[in-house]
Amino acid sequence: ASGSRLYAAGRRRRRLWTSLVVVEVALALAVLVSADLVVTSAVRQRGADTGFDSRHVVTLRSTPSYSGPRVWDYYQRVTRRVAALPGFTHVTLAWTLPTGRNPGWWSAWVEGWQGSGGQAQAVHYQRCGPDYFSTLGIPILEGRDFTWADDMSAPRVVAVNRAFAERYWPGESPVGKRLGRGGPADSEDGWYQVVALVGNNHNEGYGRPAAPQVYLPFHQSGLDDLYVLARAD
Repeated sequence: ASGSRLYAAGRRRRRLWTSLVVVEVALALAVLVSADLVVTSAVRQRGADTGFDSRHVVTLRSTPSYSGPRVWDYYQRVTRRVAALPGFTHVTLAWTLPTGRNPGWWSAWVEGWQGSGGQAQAVHYQRCGPDYFSTLGIPILEGRDFTWADDMSAPRVVAVNRAFAERYWPGESPVGKRLGRGGPADSEDGWYQVVALVGNNHNEGYGRPAAPQVYLPFHQSGLDDLYVLARAD
């Protein structure tokens, strides 16, 4: 009887050991497959047409410990000092990095557009500083870049990407068109005027068509922690 119990216990231990080996092999294969997918994805993203040029661009997350007008002065000082360093050709600011998936949404009411049924449209957005498009190699197809003069005392301005223009103003130039935030502006000062049409970047993920996006000067859309982006020669 004791021999039978020992034999049965041995069989249970062998089955348990075999099960553990199977689980371990399965986990190892899962890790290898996951690693392969990550590497493959990274290689694809590296070779993908992202719509911007990330080569020789360095970034720094800036978190000033104060608010209000001092933040505006702070970012002006930072960009001037970085631009003065040897080897840098462009310096700008951005709320997020263009990593292929833009997390921000903005409620755009397109003046004169009948397709919305009177509803504002949720579009991607980016808050950025002067020279943003030049720093990242995003082509300005029409209009102008943002400048330091686009502050709270200036008329509100916005840039749109090609996908935005093709959806809401097909066959027309978007420069000079107006947007409201969430609905029609209550006054002339509340409208955002389009001052630039820029190329698409992949805000919906690499390998997928770009979605409509707006760009706002950071001083007109909120002062907070920003990335400093600098292009080296």
